Amino acid sequence: MDKGVFDCLKFECKMCGACCRNMRGRTYEKHERIPRVFMAVPPSLRTIGLFEWEVSLLEEKAKELSLSFKAKPDIIFWDELNKIPIVTQWNLDHDNCPFLSNENRCRIHKQKPLICQAYPLMAFGILSGDISSLTRVGLADCPNAVPLPFAKGVPIKIKPSIVFRQLFQAYGSSFLGMLRLDIVTKLLRESLENLLGKGLIRPALLKKKVVKAILRNEPIGLLEYLRNKCPDIERELKEHIESIYEVDITFLKRLIEEG
Repeated sequence: MDKGVFDCLKFECKMCGACCRNMRGRTYEKHERIPRVFMAVPPSLRTIGLFEWEVSLLEEKAKELSLSFKAKPDIIFWDELNKIPIVTQWNLDHDNCPFLSNENRCRIHKQKPLICQAYPLMAFGILSGDISSLTRVGLADCPNAVPLPFAKGVPIKIKPSIVFRQLFQAYGSSFLGMLRLDIVTKLLRESLENLLGKGLIRPALLKKKVVKAILRNEPIGLLEYLRNKCPDIERELKEHIESIYEVDITFLKRLIEEG
């Protein structure tokens, strides 16, 4: 690749702690209302999204460190077939992250959630291979963020691999976190589609009575649901998710260099 296709700076976290404080209502992702998905946490209270296994891990870490930790079910759909609300994402229920130390250091840096690993990058469906999806890469409100290499727009005829390389050069480990986040989100969505295709779940439209049912019943995480109903699917999904975490920065760099 020719140098100069993009001129970009290298992002470096300055550990200012701004991303971990005053988090309520700062979400930079604008969710479209999906007919069958109930978003329990209003935008003004939303902080960061957590997956089921992340909530369990953070609960354990909080106990070890004698910290308060709260997370609320956020993205939920009602399974009309089994009459239960199934959760795919939780919301960290704190104004300031409880794992941020007084020295602006993350107490769980090696186990931090995927959305934190990706910060300040955010992308939606970037692995679709469609150039138009690359325009959906955005930046959170990090005071130290450097401009995206395609801030003025992704050229229509450019190869996704070139954009990936530039994102990696500019954002390194954040780019790895963004890919992990995107892949895991895709895996969860495909698992739901698999259950739907097998007729094991039947999502309902969000009518008034459905919303009331969601609020009235105790929600269950998708993995827990699969563990109870489809252990083979749950085991396969967990193996895929674990493999995503095994991809490190060295392996990603080699893939990027190979194009």
